[in-house]
Amino acid sequence: MDAGMGGPFEVLPDFAACRVLPDVQALTANWQMILALATSVPALIAIPMVGALSDRVGRKPALLLPVLSGLVGVIGLLAVAQFGAPIYVLLCAHLLQGCLGGYTAIMMLVYAYLADVVAVDRRSQVFTSVEALMFAAFTAGPYCGGVLTRMLPSGVIGVFWISVVGKLIALAYVLFILPESLHHTDGHTASSHAIESPSTPKPTLWSRLTPPRSLIAHLCTPPRTHLLLIAFAAAICVGGLPLFFLFCSYRFGWDAYDEGVYLLYLSVTRMGWMLGVGGLIDRAVTPKAGGSVDDREFSVRKVTMDVRVVRVGMVLAGVGWAAIGLVPEGWMVYAISFVTGFATLAKPTIRSLLSRSTPPLLQGRLFSAIQLLDQSAGVISSLVFPPIWSHTVGTSVPGLFLMVMGALFLVAGAIAGLGLNVERMVSGLHQHSLEVGGQDEEDEETREEEDEAIAVGVSRDLVPPPLR
Repeated sequence: MDAGMGGPFEVLPDFAACRVLPDVQALTANWQMILALATSVPALIAIPMVGALSDRVGRKPALLLPVLSGLVGVIGLLAVAQFGAPIYVLLCAHLLQGCLGGYTAIMMLVYAYLADVVAVDRRSQVFTSVEALMFAAFTAGPYCGGVLTRMLPSGVIGVFWISVVGKLIALAYVLFILPESLHHTDGHTASSHAIESPSTPKPTLWSRLTPPRSLIAHLCTPPRTHLLLIAFAAAICVGGLPLFFLFCSYRFGWDAYDEGVYLLYLSVTRMGWMLGVGGLIDRAVTPKAGGSVDDREFSVRKVTMDVRVVRVGMVLAGVGWAAIGLVPEGWMVYAISFVTGFATLAKPTIRSLLSRSTPPLLQGRLFSAIQLLDQSAGVISSLVFPPIWSHTVGTSVPGLFLMVMGALFLVAGAIAGLGLNVERMVSGLHQHSLEVGGQDEEDEETREEEDEAIAVGVSRDLVPPPLR
């Protein structure tokens, strides 16, 4: 049936037959690009708004929007796959997903929530654990989906309906169980200070929903700029991963079950790196019970290890993805993926370094800025990698897009090697944040004034000064 026509599918196209056809692969890549852009472009506008909203009204109310977006996406899939709606209905569903923030906004709010409730020195470990759990979830979902596709009479349609139930459970959890994490000293939000104080200028809609100039200046100061550049380059590469399974189905004959098995393996190894090796790294730099280590010495040890993790991770990811684009056998992908699993430690490490240097009431906007960067990278990758794949899928180098991904990871590694100086990072990321925390505890009245300033996007002394 034509993709734009109505009428329900009596039988869905056979995946085993479709995966070996270059024309089908190219058409799939083009539609992946269209749908990714349909989600990413609106999200570029929505994510800063959701982040600012979470700083003003709390994480829980803001989290409802992206959770609803997931439900919208699955309903769009069912409308097309089971009820024969035109594929443009799915396009509209992706547009609405982007307007609600999508998965990117969920992760932004999760990290902001954790920053509210987790002590500064434990954020790196907790962020790493969250990344490991995400890998487990991303593995369990496709693996169970692949198994259920073979077991259920309705095949993939039945999996979509199960996904609807899961989305509804998540929505109910946020509505009725999840506690609010953002609490102010007097029980009110920052917006209440701004509204009740007659001396505070009335904020505009733009100032309510966009990052304050203070946060922009904060992030544009090295070494934060270098950390953001590394994260941006890595995010562009991650945007090309959906094509990885098209590559494997074409090159090695993988089906949905094979993809699920690989994701299960990937999750187990990633969790081993994150919870096992990551935990060992964290304990190696943490002072032993009864030991005496001053704050600066601990910061130097911690940042030195964090910088090494980022550098090694980017280099391993670069070499690994380039190699996967060249290997002739599917089992080699498993071997390479085990080694490159170390790179998964880099992302939570970068987020932790940025989070611990940012005031509490700017955490939501910080992570919205990070996710906005990721979303912008997703737009770029959606414009770059699918055309490469569609033009090389029938040639002798179908893995060219993977080699490009590897090159970008190596660029990120070069930035980490040349731009991240431990002494400057200790001064810029830790010393000032400790000063900010101490000032907040000593002067509650100043904290309330700063809350008002943040609510209207005004730059105040809360943000650390530029490095000397």
